[in-house]
Amino acid sequence: MKVLRGSLFVTIIVLTAFFIHMAQPEILGLGASNAVEQNEIQNAINVYFDARYRSMSSLQLEDLSKMIDTSTQGVSFLRAEKGKLEIEIKYAKLKKLGYTQFKKYLDFKNFVFSSSQSAVVTVVEGHDVVFEISNEISKINPIVSKMRNLQHTIAVSKVEGTWKIVSDNYEDDLWRLLKIPGNSQEELLLSINYEEENISQPVTSLDNLTTQCSLPADTSSYAYNRLGAVTYAHQWATAARPYNPVYVDYTDAGGDCTNFVNQAIHDGGNAQMVFGGTHGTNGNGQLGWYFYSSLDHATAWNYVTPLMEFITQYWVWPAGPEGCEVAVTGLQVGDLIQYDWEGTGVLWDHSAIVVNLVDQGSGVMMPYIASHTPDLDNYYTLA
Repeated sequence: MKVLRGSLFVTIIVLTAFFIHMAQPEILGLGASNAVEQNEIQNAINVYFDARYRSMSSLQLEDLSKMIDTSTQGVSFLRAEKGKLEIEIKYAKLKKLGYTQFKKYLDFKNFVFSSSQSAVVTVVEGHDVVFEISNEISKINPIVSKMRNLQHTIAVSKVEGTWKIVSDNYEDDLWRLLKIPGNSQEELLLSINYEEENISQPVTSLDNLTTQCSLPADTSSYAYNRLGAVTYAHQWATAARPYNPVYVDYTDAGGDCTNFVNQAIHDGGNAQMVFGGTHGTNGNGQLGWYFYSSLDHATAWNYVTPLMEFITQYWVWPAGPEGCEVAVTGLQVGDLIQYDWEGTGVLWDHSAIVVNLVDQGSGVMMPYIASHTPDLDNYYTLA
């Protein structure tokens, strides 16, 4: 029996907007002096994040230099981070993704002091934001977009009695994009400039795709429970890790995005798992679409490209989700968006599920997604 007589939407996107409870940290074996230093470090990191969030609100990059250590490492970090923030701000201006409202959450998890003058801090970032585009669509009840569980490893140093940031190591969509060979900050800015100049004539590689997913008649198929899939996605998109205990959290093993959307399709959408080979013990290379354990699951369960191939090659399998590629105008809630950050058109990098479609007022439906790695819910994305 096949499932998901709906649509699979696959798109290429340049980049998206991203970013994120002030909680009391655990103090593990710290003396009184270190506890005081810890509080000062928290304040310094909060000031730094406040400046970043204000920058995304005003769409003007604030001066971060006073918060950053002037060492070689600090200068290098500041240069790279400023370049990244400039890309985010420029893209936000183009796509109306500035923050009209925001609330950040910083959960300080751990402090490791290597001396009285230096430390490394683990911070988990989250946020609730209202994008400019969301506010335009509905000023009375705009969609609140949520991000959670973005881990930062922040090195700090005490300079003339003041704690300053030396480096901030974290990985979001834009940093992943920038790490791909050929995707320099300069090239991404040029790409955004080009899109800005040609915004009245948008071009997409999917322009020739249909707006409907028309699959051959199949009496063994049954309807995909879109509402159930979306409900599941909302429940677990920004939940505290390790998420749903029935499954494995793959965030630290390359990413949890495809595992997450498959859970939504199966648990929420009622898609039946299908087993396509000999049960394995390495968790990789297995055919079909199923998850039994971390050591026994299909490749299509937690890898992006195999999932796309499984869904679009629906004639091969007696069960599991089936669908086809459609243009953005054919999207429905519960459909998938897959991203090709490297532009290969062959290997896909990220999976997300559409949880909301909002009429912008011109008949253009705006997709909002839920995903893991990064952990987003009701987040606006343009295809």
